[in-house]
Amino acid sequence: GRHWKPNAREVGEVIKMLLGANGVDVDAEDSDRQTPLLIAAARGYVDAARLLVKTGMADVNRKDAFGNTALLCAAFHGKYALAMQLLADGSIDVNAKGVGGRPVLVNEAQKIDRWTQAGPGRDRLDFLKMLLASPAIDINVEDNGGRTPVIWALVCDNAVLLELLLQTGKVDVCKTDRWGRQASTYAARNGSGGAANLPVETGTAVVNHHEPFGMETIW
Repeated sequence: GRHWKPNAREVGEVIKMLLGANGVDVDAEDSDRQTPLLIAAARGYVDAARLLVKTGMADVNRKDAFGNTALLCAAFHGKYALAMQLLADGSIDVNAKGVGGRPVLVNEAQKIDRWTQAGPGRDRLDFLKMLLASPAIDINVEDNGGRTPVIWALVCDNAVLLELLLQTGKVDVCKTDRWGRQASTYAARNGSGGAANLPVETGTAVVNHHEPFGMETIW
């Protein structure tokens, strides 16, 4: 027979009905330790997520078997309207790390820079501005390799996010990754416009910084 595939509105209505039942566990997990909120976040079910968070009982920072939180899931799948809704909840951990020790800011830096002024691109830009404005955000948060958002923005030629990061005035371009490389090394390799001048523009140039394997970046 045919399988029912509910849309976002219908899922919200079902969640609302279930929340009215006695003894419901809002953090019930499936085999991948995904809660209703984690699933709603990954699929962009805005109404369902809002209802779950509104109960005050859903653990907004619960991680699934892969280490992902609702915020990480929503942003990774491009559900930025829902991600902004989660950010509005003051208890969200904006620096939580998921797969590969990557926080949401690193995941966004790794995305290839394709931006538009309308549609999903606009939502993503608004989300990043809201994320960077969060009082708890760590601009220099590292992944498992010690690479920061600014390093990944350079590697992936993510010019828009790079500019947003620099505008915060909090980027530490002198931080080195696990291989001893600074942002200046990646900027030199990238060689594209403003990115190549990163240390000079931020006023934190490192002169004759010795990179591993004999590589040296001179500014």
